[in-house]
Amino acid sequence: MALAAAALTLGACSGIKVQTDYDPAAVPSFQRYKTYAWLPDPTGGDRRVQNEILAARVRGAVDAELASKGYTQATTGTPDFMIGWFVSLDGRMNVSQLNTYYGYGWGPWYGAAYGQTYARYYEEGTLVLDVVDVRSNQLAWRGSAQTEVDRTRPQAEREQLVNTAVKRVLERFPPQY
Repeated sequence: MALAAAALTLGACSGIKVQTDYDPAAVPSFQRYKTYAWLPDPTGGDRRVQNEILAARVRGAVDAELASKGYTQATTGTPDFMIGWFVSLDGRMNVSQLNTYYGYGWGPWYGAAYGQTYARYYEEGTLVLDVVDVRSNQLAWRGSAQTEVDRTRPQAEREQLVNTAVKRVLERFPPQY
């Protein structure tokens, strides 16, 4: 049973699309990064996704991932970089058509469209992580993860999805140039 649940969770995570970008002028800064601090949490926005529960999940996942890479959260002094996050939720429509035409030849109905069209509405969530260089106060790196959001998933699966999305995004930080 646990194996089936893990397979479903990982299957849900496999559809995560990750993108990253960085400022080439910031490349020398990446070498000196050792400590970080958090930018203020986003305000306003869509309360379905901008809330304290998701903030704690994102911060916990980012803290764990950055620690595994050797970065430490600054408790005193000036950090080397700041990290911030935000999430958006957008409606999407998937339309597909199933062709049900069978047969061969040049009959009177050849070329006619036989089939059924299926439309499915779903929500796509995007998690964005920003790294701001403290010295220049400029965006140095941005990573994002997009996937379908199913708010009926059990809490453990939603937490795993955030952890996986953060891990996949931060695999590309610092950038390999």
